[in-house]
Amino acid sequence: MFDILPPDAVPLATELSEELAATRDACVKMFRKHTHGIDRDSALSALGRLGQPSLPKKVRQRVSIVESKLGDKFVDLQFVISEAIKCRNFFVHGNSGDVEYRKVEPLVPFLTDALEFIFATSDFIDAGWDAKRWNSQAHSWGHSFARFRSEYDTGLAELQRVTASS
Repeated sequence: MFDILPPDAVPLATELSEELAATRDACVKMFRKHTHGIDRDSALSALGRLGQPSLPKKVRQRVSIVESKLGDKFVDLQFVISEAIKCRNFFVHGNSGDVEYRKVEPLVPFLTDALEFIFATSDFIDAGWDAKRWNSQAHSWGHSFARFRSEYDTGLAELQRVTASS
């Protein structure tokens, strides 16, 4: 979802240090000497993305928008999102980094809801939605935002519990 955001909705690309840029350029030259192939092209693609906003950077920036309006209600949202991205990486790339998937598996719906909530609410907030007013009112569970808000504290506590020993 976050990959389809327009450039003005994500962090700006950062300039690499001279040393890192020189290393990147040297690596590009070395990889270009190899014959075309999936691994070679993948490495060149990764080198080309250095300094560009990564998924974690994009999501963290969108979380900060939500925290600016709803941070009192969604404490530790950056932590939740960090774990959600690790879980997503497990599904997409087959690696889990430092997350123990078997421990967080029961929380996959909560983590998925967190990513969806951040994506949508940050967009709505950017468009002028009064998130504070929404949060101050009671809502039925007829909408995913209300369900997520209602279950957030329980999901956070469980996520903190299962990741404490990781």
